[in-house]
Amino acid sequence: LPSTEEVRDRSAFAPAPSSAFAPASISRASASTGKKAEEDAPSTAEEGAAGSAAPSSVPAAPADALNDDEEAYKIWSARRDTRRERRRRAAEARAEAERKKATEAKRRGKEAAEAEKRGEEEEQQERCAEEVQKLREVKVPAKVLAKVPDKASDKVKQENEEEEAKADAERCRAETRRLQAAGKELQATKAKQKKEVEEAEVDAERCRAATRRLQAAAEELQATAEKYRASSERLRAVVEECGKVRTAVGRKTERRARRTAKEETRQEVGEVEVRRWIKEAEARRRVEEAEARHSKVEEIQKAVAKLRKEIPRVQRRERFFL
Repeated sequence: LPSTEEVRDRSAFAPAPSSAFAPASISRASASTGKKAEEDAPSTAEEGAAGSAAPSSVPAAPADALNDDEEAYKIWSARRDTRRERRRRAAEARAEAERKKATEAKRRGKEAAEAEKRGEEEEQQERCAEEVQKLREVKVPAKVLAKVPDKASDKVKQENEEEEAKADAERCRAETRRLQAAGKELQATKAKQKKEVEEAEVDAERCRAATRRLQAAAEELQATAEKYRASSERLRAVVEECGKVRTAVGRKTERRARRTAKEETRQEVGEVEVRRWIKEAEARRRVEEAEARHSKVEEIQKAVAKLRKEIPRVQRRERFFL
């Protein structure tokens, strides 16, 4: 709702009942009527003079009056906004002054309370010093004099205790940081050990696969040797048959046949033995490499077990410090 001052200002600029402050509808109607009258006006000067002399039923509203009304309202609105802004700034200034005054009063009260507290402490210290001086003058025994509280020494003792507590807290924080760093390092070591264990397990799996392949190769060599033994048996059977027909063929033929059989057998058996020796040497070498890798895996597993034994001790120490 508008204030009393705004209502008063608006009533001051209210439109008058005269034709100068006529409503806009009446002005528009009069304007349209004037335009129609101009269109229907006579062409001759006499008819024009007669028409101008005739009285009009609707009073004409000049456009300058409406413009003056709008200008006056704009001026009044500007003055109203200016007054509002001045009142707002004055209220803000008063609030700021009140706030500063309250802050200053609070600060002064706090300073007065602190000064009063300091005065009471100084007065109490003076009274204690006077009491101590009186007791010393009366020659009080040392045991009784030791029971008298000394505020200054208590304050110094309290400050020393606070400094020691701060130093202890700083040491505790440093120890905590060191333990946190040790924990991070331990976690990194655990991750590294886990990675090494996984690599060792992979190497062990490879070694087992190589051992299986070597066992398969050894079985294959054994089957080949069995096959060549059967071939040797067949050759011996042939030699025996040749010995049975010795009389028919003759001694020379027998010797030739025996020599030929021996050479063939020696050649076949020699090639088989050489291949077998080569395969056995290769299998032996692979088995030795697998055993070496297996021994390395066992060493890594021992180291991992040792580190796992160390982990609980480090954790207990970490919990102790934390």
